[in-house]
Amino acid sequence: MLTVLFGLALPVGASGRPGAVPSGTADEHDELPSLLIESGDLDAVQAVAVSGLDGDVYLAGTTDSANFPGTAGGPQPTFGGVCGPNEPNCHDGFVARLGPDLKTLTRASYLGGSGNDSAVALTLSGAIPISIFQRESMLVAGITSSINFPGTTGGAQPLNGGGAADGFVATLALSNTFRGVLNAVLALEKASCIGAPVGDALTTQLTTAETLHRTRHDREAVSTLNDLLGHIEAESGKHIAGSCTMDGITVNPAGMLISDVLGLIDDLQSVGRPTPRTIPAQ
Repeated sequence: MLTVLFGLALPVGASGRPGAVPSGTADEHDELPSLLIESGDLDAVQAVAVSGLDGDVYLAGTTDSANFPGTAGGPQPTFGGVCGPNEPNCHDGFVARLGPDLKTLTRASYLGGSGNDSAVALTLSGAIPISIFQRESMLVAGITSSINFPGTTGGAQPLNGGGAADGFVATLALSNTFRGVLNAVLALEKASCIGAPVGDALTTQLTTAETLHRTRHDREAVSTLNDLLGHIEAESGKHIAGSCTMDGITVNPAGMLISDVLGLIDDLQSVGRPTPRTIPAQ
């Protein structure tokens, strides 16, 4: 994670607490899927973005909670604020990633130092068709009073500029997902870079591995993905083209899929990888 601070002497309100609901949200008559993420203290979602690659939903906001869900294994797994009798409004920013149906919280992370921090805006970069073979990045902007905000080393302004608060912008790399790799297979098949029977077989293997992962059978999911790697290698240069052109760009389908599948395996085998949290229906 790389963070750049902006030395702005911004005023801070009397309470220092953001509003819990951003303006322009759906009213009570809109029948939209929703998810409540909370952990006992103030938790406010202030920005939302949807991935153009796999449909995952990304949130940014502010939390007072030391037990925010899903942060284990994230870039900042623990609350950074130092709360005491003279710090009644101690809060961190947070980012979170959910599935497209809003039923699963895949991962979350705190974003803040020892002061007060709020993440108020986010966007995703890299969401263009050819980027199904790449990793999207999350750009998060907000406000901080912390002198030790994480990830600022090497940034354009690594040190807090003083004043009531600084602005910050942070970039976080996002790991690929099963849906992202499935989209890659479909795009390659559409571009005639993969034969239809092989594409169908790869899709079946990926779907099986994803189901195993969602049902907490990660060892079996890794085994299925290793079988998938063998299938890709066996078909490379045969029913998977050694190279082909997509949107005017020459790509190596087998090499890209192998890289993506290895990324999935690495995520599943990571030490401290958080278990996806399924939120029960209300």
